[in-house]
Amino acid sequence: MKNKRSILLVATTLFTIFSTTCFGGNAIPDANFKKYLLGNFDANEDGKLSKYETLSVSAIYCSNQDIKTLSGIEQFTNLEKLDCSSNQLVSIDVSLNKLLDDLTCHSNKLTALNVRSNGALKHLDCRNNELKALDVSSNKALKRLDCRYNGLTSLDVSSSRALLSLWCGDNALTTLDATGCTALKELMCNDNDLTSLDVTGCKALIWISCFNNKLASINVSSNSNLEDLVCNNNVLTSLNLNQNAKIEIVVCSHNKLTSLNTSQNLLLDELDCSNNQLTMLDISRNSALKQLICSPMLDKQGINLLYKLVVKKGSLLKGVYPKRSDKFVPAQTKIL
Repeated sequence: MKNKRSILLVATTLFTIFSTTCFGGNAIPDANFKKYLLGNFDANEDGKLSKYETLSVSAIYCSNQDIKTLSGIEQFTNLEKLDCSSNQLVSIDVSLNKLLDDLTCHSNKLTALNVRSNGALKHLDCRNNELKALDVSSNKALKRLDCRYNGLTSLDVSSSRALLSLWCGDNALTTLDATGCTALKELMCNDNDLTSLDVTGCKALIWISCFNNKLASINVSSNSNLEDLVCNNNVLTSLNLNQNAKIEIVVCSHNKLTSLNTSQNLLLDELDCSNNQLTMLDISRNSALKQLICSPMLDKQGINLLYKLVVKKGSLLKGVYPKRSDKFVPAQTKIL
């Protein structure tokens, strides 16, 4: 009897291990996730995944599958890419997926996301969730981060020296220090509550979108490669573009600018400086300029402030020549 019990115990243990490895029992509790896995990785079509089949998986693309939990994902230890976007997930545990370099989990219901164990991670897209915090300090290899449309109140990217693209708009950030992001080329931090934005260390930066914040100033003097600056709807009182010789697009409308010097921006193609407090604008050196919007430019009484606009003779600037339009330049403005 004792031997029979021992044999039964061993058999039960082996069955449990086998069932777990092959996703029997509760190893993959979500029926939709299990259906996806068996439909894509069950090579011999025996209705279960062997250890070999599991370890052969390097990419899982299970978006839009109405999945509520990814429990069992930890068994895919060779997983490099995971796209589980547009599901019903409230949490994800990828702590054992050490090789993961691409995680796309946007449009779920995540309230927390732990990627501290994922040192190989290069791309993280976690937008459209319910995250209040995000720690990427351990992700030294991270190149692209999209965490828009969450509830983040802070974001530390000081260790993200490999980061090329940072999209963190539509959160609740009050400050953003990107000085450690020396490789950064794209920064989108619009629609936050930013009162401070530091990009002084980002010498590779090409594009900044920081509109709809509370910025009283922004220093772009060290961003000599900057081509696009969209900083409208802030409270800027000054904007120095003297060191931005490569800039092509400037949108700085709806601020409190009283002066704007574009004499060093010879490649400037589009300029929207409307709804500021400018009384004079000299664009005579901006021969590449094709689009200018400097209307309206009104004081508190609704009276036009911009009394003089200096343009290059023979300019084909839209809204100025060959046809004047109040949409672009106030009717009362004297064009020289």
